[in-house]
Amino acid sequence: MDEFSKGYLDINFQVPKTDSVLSLLKAGWKTYRDNFGIILKITAVVFLPVELIVNYLIYAAGVQENFWLTMRIQNFVYFIFSVLVIPAIIYAIVKSFQGEKITSIIKPLSWGFSKCLRIIIFSFITSIAILVGAILLIIPGIYLFIKFQFIDFVISIEGNKVKDVLERSYKLTTGRWWTLFFSFILAAIIILLASFIAGIPLAIFDNWFMSAVTGTVIDVIIQFPVVTFLMAYLYSVSLEKKDEKEDENPPVQDTLSLPNIST
Repeated sequence: MDEFSKGYLDINFQVPKTDSVLSLLKAGWKTYRDNFGIILKITAVVFLPVELIVNYLIYAAGVQENFWLTMRIQNFVYFIFSVLVIPAIIYAIVKSFQGEKITSIIKPLSWGFSKCLRIIIFSFITSIAILVGAILLIIPGIYLFIKFQFIDFVISIEGNKVKDVLERSYKLTTGRWWTLFFSFILAAIIILLASFIAGIPLAIFDNWFMSAVTGTVIDVIIQFPVVTFLMAYLYSVSLEKKDEKEDENPPVQDTLSLPNIST
């Protein structure tokens, strides 16, 4: 039975240890670099046509100078289509860890289509929870934001094996909150710097086509933190499996048998 029939992916491979910010970012970068070809294909095929249409309309309406409006439009577009791209990339990377070289985007995108609706639903639920937490007090909002970072991975990999996706993400991030938090901050800084560099040509050639190309490049760059947190998720699952195995097979304690000496 293949993964499409089962509805989930097997994690039957070793993953690198990512118990610190540095080791997590290092593993994320290596995985991103090793799978850059398929990441580029998936992201470009989905986002480039969308970026071309959206940016043409933005420039045709003459609102490109309105930075905040443009950013809101771009963020909305990214959210809508990332629910397809992210599970597709996750599928390709997991299959690569299983030893299967993915060159075609057909299977990854098919997997993404099968998971995107559930991701939309849970993204909406978590967004409300994070927003409420931020309104009540900023700290709970930040806390929940990190605790729910594994939702896309739980849905994309564990699929229908998991009913309570929120609880699953919450559990797998337990004990790793600060590592994930600082990794997210550093990854965000890297993304901002890389995006700034990618946007330099747009400052020189300000037109809708260049804006679309720049937007697509940034869409590819943004997948780096996705891959990084995927590595964190996989390591958390490996630790869970290790604990379960130890519970099933507890170590045998040596006992010292003393001779029965009667007087």
